[in-house]
Amino acid sequence: MKIKSALLNIIFALVFTCCLLPSKSSAQDSAYTRNIINALTSKYCGGRGYVNDGDQRAAFYINSLFKEFKLHSFSDGYFQRFSFDVNTFPGAMKLQFDKRKLKPGIDFIVSPESKGIKGRYKVILLNDLISFNSDSVKDKVVVIDKSRFKDDPVQSLGLKNWKQKSYGSAAVVFLEEKKLTWSVSSKIAGRTEIQMLRNAMPQNVNYCYLNIEQKLVEQHQTQNVIGYVKGQIADSFIVLTAHYDHLGFMGSKTYFPGANDNASGTSMLINLARYYSEQKETPKYSIRS
Repeated sequence: MKIKSALLNIIFALVFTCCLLPSKSSAQDSAYTRNIINALTSKYCGGRGYVNDGDQRAAFYINSLFKEFKLHSFSDGYFQRFSFDVNTFPGAMKLQFDKRKLKPGIDFIVSPESKGIKGRYKVILLNDLISFNSDSVKDKVVVIDKSRFKDDPVQSLGLKNWKQKSYGSAAVVFLEEKKLTWSVSSKIAGRTEIQMLRNAMPQNVNYCYLNIEQKLVEQHQTQNVIGYVKGQIADSFIVLTAHYDHLGFMGSKTYFPGANDNASGTSMLINLARYYSEQKETPKYSIRS
């Protein structure tokens, strides 16, 4: 599955490389590319995110390859370090309606800026997003089916407000018709928001059980990995870039491998770095990866 999800990106990489390199070259080794993608998308790297040192493990893997290629560096090593705040979900990740347990990453995702929550809550399906009684939603899990309001401009305004406020509710669950897309946040919104597939929602629900562990990591330490092949004109560079990090873990068991975003692009970059490092003829310009 991981390789299939990256296939289109790999094909693009191969076509791009054929245009970039001399016609007799064969810089992209498909077996080597698969090995790199498999390593970067492995559970060991944990989605290359900010739980369990996923981004660090991926960075050290790339660093070891750059050492193997004997690339030049701009300082004492290939790391360019920096830090930022990031909201993480390192532990429990439970969503259950009555007796039905939902699968994280498949049936639902937690909005990245959400706060943690734990408890048993009454469920209310909200059919009017404008004229509701605030007492009716207080300390409850509010379920909002977005498809019901997409053609109503007034209710759509209410939907926008619910995306920004919680109105005293314990959590808000937005039902989506199709794809769930996760991201990363550097802050906490002070509310718990969940995106859930509409067809995963059971009928006639009474209670919701939530246990979502959340932790804001302040000044998470991470790094870029940079190396270069010195050219004849040493201070002029062709710069090749790809981001190696991804979304990481949502809970302690579910992680997002990120084959197409962006292990495949990173594998292309590593292949090019290896190719140019092995050439007997020095390139005209320095090549930075």
